[in-house]
Order: sequence, then structure tokens, then C-alpha cells
Amino acid sequence: ILTRPIDHEGQRLGVLMLSVSAGHLSQALEQVYADPQDAALIVRSDGQYLARSHQIDKVLGTAVPSSRAFIQHPEQDHGHYYITAPVDGVERYYAWHRLSEYPLVVSVGISKDKALAAVTLAQQETFRRNVIGSIVVLVMMFFVNRLRLKASRQAKDLRIAHERLQVTLHSAHDGVWSWHADSKRVEWDQGLHKMLAVPELADTQGPRDWTDHVHPQDLPKLTREWLAYLREANGGVFATEARMQAGDGSSVWVSVRARVVERDAAG
Repeated sequence: ILTRPIDHEGQRLGVLMLSVSAGHLSQALEQVYADPQDAALIVRSDGQYLARSHQIDKVLGTAVPSSRAFIQHPEQDHGHYYITAPVDGVERYYAWHRLSEYPLVVSVGISKDKALAAVTLAQQETFRRNVIGSIVVLVMMFFVNRLRLKASRQAKDLRIAHERLQVTLHSAHDGVWSWHADSKRVEWDQGLHKMLAVPELADTQGPRDWTDHVHPQDLPKLTREWLAYLREANGGVFATEARMQAGDGSSVWVSVRARVVERDAAG
């Protein structure tokens, strides 16, 4: 029952009395706060329950604990608190407001799970992204390590192949020469110098053409075959035999093999 005096020009004309059942008020609150995890309640200033959105039958005729801030501090008109409701055991965050013209306090509570749902969802999304990021990093590390291992194996295979080539060249008494047509530069390796018993030239002495050591009787034939090979564009292998004159004046039969490794635009 709520009462309010009716005064006019200093005279009291009467008293307005309003009587609303606790059940009716509770139903009105329940329509607004339908989720049982939430709660809305109306109490008197001394803490006595008048209505509750859920389970009014368990609290009607009782009062909230006297430790509530709106009871301990009647001078305050609003505030908030966090408790586990003894009625249903739900953890909630509450906000309350004291009505200025009536000795009533309205308190609304939202469940902890609902209040922190956005934070929990953000944490879960952050965790998911961290997991995905970690997986991506691990996969990248795996492929990088595979590439490093593959490169290491290829380098090892290349080194072994080079060593085998060197062994083969030295064991077969071969010599290798490189001819650079644009600069007319000819390079000999140690094997060719050794095979022809010719000392290596210093850089200041200029290039040495291996054809200078071809036997005069074999030079015309070798020259024709060499020029004919250079005119071809099929990229085959040049192969012939000729006598070479060694530095000590002796002659040795040599199997000559060559391949063009690069041509310019003119062929």
C-alpha cells in the first residue's frame, strides 16, 4: 500500500492510497526481465521485499541482508554491488536506485556470465587467433627447415660431384680449356699445361691458344671441323682427334671435345 497526501493551499484535503499486490508487481517485472538469470526487485527502505521478477514466493515477507549499501547508507540515492543471490545462487552485478518521493529502492541485477559474455567471447577469439597464428608459424618453420635441408643436401651433392669430376679429370689425364669468342681470351687449366708439358704463363704474357700446339699436318683438318661446328646451331658436341706438340718436342694424340655454352644474338 502506497499513500500520498493531497494538500491544497496549506490545507490537507485527503490521502491517496494505492494498493498493488506483490504478485502483480512481480509479474510486471518478469515481463521486462524474462531471463531467470537476471533479477529485478523492489524493496522498502528497510530492505523488506515488495516484489521480485522471479521466485517472489521465496522472498515475500523477508528482507534483504542488512549489509546492503542502500540500508547502511540511507543518504545515498544510488550505487552498485556484486553478490551471489541467496535465493537462487546466481552471481550477479546489481545497480540500485532510491526513489526520491517514495521510501522504495529498485535494484536490477544481471548475471555474471551475461555481463562478461562479450569479454569471454573476445578472449576466446583471441585464443583462437593465437592458436591459428602459432600453427601458421610452425608450418612456415617446417617448410623453411625443409628448404634449408634440401639446399644443404644439394650443396653437398654439388660438392661431391665437383670432387668426382676433379678426380676423373686428373685420373684420365685430361685438360680443360675455355675460349671466350668476344674477347678472344683462352684459359687453360693445370691439367692441359701438365699434359703438354708447357709452363703456365703470367697474366702479363697474354692468352695462349691451344691450336698453337696442334701438329702442322693436323691443323688444317682440325680448323675446318672447328669452323663448321661453330656455324651449326644445334648445340651438339664437337669431337675429333689430333696430334698435339708438347713442350719437350714430342707429339701426343689427343681426343678433342668441346661444346658451345653460350651464343649472342648473332649466333
